[in-house]
Amino acid sequence: MNIFKGAYTALITPMNPDGSVDFDGFRKNVKFQLEEGIDGLVPLGTTAETPTLDEKPGSEEDKLIQIVFEEVRAFEKTSGKKIPVILGAGSNNTKDAVAYCERAKKAGADAALVVTPYYNKPSKEGIFRHFEAVSKVGIPIIVYNIAGRTGLNIPTDLLARIAELPNIAGVKEASGSVAQMMEVIGQ
Repeated sequence: MNIFKGAYTALITPMNPDGSVDFDGFRKNVKFQLEEGIDGLVPLGTTAETPTLDEKPGSEEDKLIQIVFEEVRAFEKTSGKKIPVILGAGSNNTKDAVAYCERAKKAGADAALVVTPYYNKPSKEGIFRHFEAVSKVGIPIIVYNIAGRTGLNIPTDLLARIAELPNIAGVKEASGSVAQMMEVIGQ
């Protein structure tokens, strides 16, 4: 799991004036990131406005996944450089988060980014069980702790417990607390 080094772009999902996804704009953005030397890409995270995208089979989300992997594989073939893809797989519904992690694994993602369950505000044990469920999918999981968006912080002691689960590869620590970030780094 040492491949997760450097700078990774959380990709936006550009939209057309009518509210439809601008797939050409997305492709151009992916190509630009690759050509400019980014170390990895994070499509379908919260920056990508995923709650507003269609996720049914053959959907907007599937098309975005297809585009990112087409462009990454083409770039890797010509450059010889490995570009890790961490596919957003978060949800406040554990069943959906598991399904999104399975989709990430099937698509060939190097990891899945899973946000703390938002809105529901589960207990510490509930948060642990959420990450325990996604860790069983068998893809590296990046825990995304962003209290400002989810309404719930993962305290460092709980994060340490989650880190002991199989397939937990790292954390995107965005609690907003410098003290907590230092605690996490110290673990």
